[in-house]
Amino acid sequence: MHKSNLFFISLGPGDPELITLKSLRQLERSDMIFCPGTHTLSGTFRSRSKEILDQLGIDERKVIVFNVPMSKQRDAAHIAYNEIAYKLMEIYREHNDSKIISVVAEGDCGFYSSTHYISEILMQEGVEVNHIAGVPAFLACAAAVNLHITKQEETLEVVPGIVTEEQLLHDLKEKKTIVIMKVSLSETVLKAFLTAHPQYSYSYFENVGLDNEYSTTNSAEIQARKIPYFSIMIIKNEE
Repeated sequence: MHKSNLFFISLGPGDPELITLKSLRQLERSDMIFCPGTHTLSGTFRSRSKEILDQLGIDERKVIVFNVPMSKQRDAAHIAYNEIAYKLMEIYREHNDSKIISVVAEGDCGFYSSTHYISEILMQEGVEVNHIAGVPAFLACAAAVNLHITKQEETLEVVPGIVTEEQLLHDLKEKKTIVIMKVSLSETVLKAFLTAHPQYSYSYFENVGLDNEYSTTNSAEIQARKIPYFSIMIIKNEE
């Protein structure tokens, strides 16, 4: 059922060919596309979402990039989400459903996506929205190395970065497959875990779907790397 002309569109994990046809067609139909970006540690401004849109050939004249500060202290980011939500609300109500307005998100807009803050504000204010599903990054990671994540009765545990050794051991003993998003948030814990528990299999990924994509199952290589923000690890108990 059609709700409104305000859409949250999933771009997929980075490879423009992994966007769904539904998302691509909606982008092409959109009159305005709001796209998040952030300032990097080096001081430059980058929008991975805008880079995907460029590769898809989306008319850049309808793309509006907004800044989302990246920091463990999320106060500034939440201010940015509020500002863009109320800007979207104003534009949407001004055009009375005559324009198609979209907000893009990497991966899937309903899976650890910062755009959910914007979506929630709009819905709380009585604005109906549409969400278009996409391919989450960990599925693209597994496909890239022909890894079957789960089979039969196995359980999948997805962890947003912060883990403990006790939690990992408990889940692996129960034969759960563990996907860790944003590995850098628990880099010290995970590197120590790799050393202490070599019996498990570790698949590590950076920047999946991009030109600088990297993956390895070699624990020594993982130990030697400085882990970036866009990183994923899949741990399995193969015994």
